[in-house]
Amino acid sequence: TKSFNRTDMAHTKRNILTFTNLDATLYGAKLAGLIELYNTKQAGKWQLKGSLTSTHGERDDSNEDLYQIMPLHTELSLEHEYKGWQNALSWQWVDSKTNVDERRLENQTDSYQLLAISSQKTWQNLTFKLAITNLLDEYYQQPLGGVSIANYKQDMSNGFEQLAGQGRSYNASVSYRF
Repeated sequence: TKSFNRTDMAHTKRNILTFTNLDATLYGAKLAGLIELYNTKQAGKWQLKGSLTSTHGERDDSNEDLYQIMPLHTELSLEHEYKGWQNALSWQWVDSKTNVDERRLENQTDSYQLLAISSQKTWQNLTFKLAITNLLDEYYQQPLGGVSIANYKQDMSNGFEQLAGQGRSYNASVSYRF
């Protein structure tokens, strides 16, 4: 079995990893809330939803950061319901990932923010939904998305690049409940 952090290997080279149980401490908090802004028969129900999540993990033996821990992130959405329609405008913010597992050459990522919009209509058991995610087509790297092996094989000089997140996406769905 190869060790991931062999001293005779180049800094950007990776070995096959094996999983080992470690003594570690994980802690975090999630705050979520909902405020009803307006609710009338003529204009429907308007509400603001939000959440904030923080997680931290470190090894007990060395106080090193654990692998694949999501950085601080939040989501806010303005939602409207009226006569079977549900509409939402949501904003997501993810902090930069700076607490990384150096032993596994985990990449740091920059913070980013995304907008999404969606609308759906329900008739009895049938629902039609349209959505656009990453509305402004922002480039971002997913903190837990992994690395691009294909890019590394093409050009090894840059090391392993973090996978980019999905660009603007148009989504449509139809569902039937029975």
